[in-house]
Amino acid sequence: MLGPKHLNMLKAAVPSLITYGGAGGIAVLFFTSEWKGKDLLQYLPVYNRKYFEDRDRDM
Repeated sequence: MLGPKHLNMLKAAVPSLITYGGAGGIAVLFFTSEWKGKDLLQYLPVYNRKYFEDRDRDM
């Protein structure tokens, strides 16, 4: 099923898979976490309502 040709192709693709997988994992973590996601999502029109601070409410 897997021959030497397939193993060589897999060995050549492993660094790219690790790089794209790591970058994708960081992106998912960034956008799903409240800790850092707020810094970027507050500037998007749909999501900025989530982080809007109502200052008149304290009065």
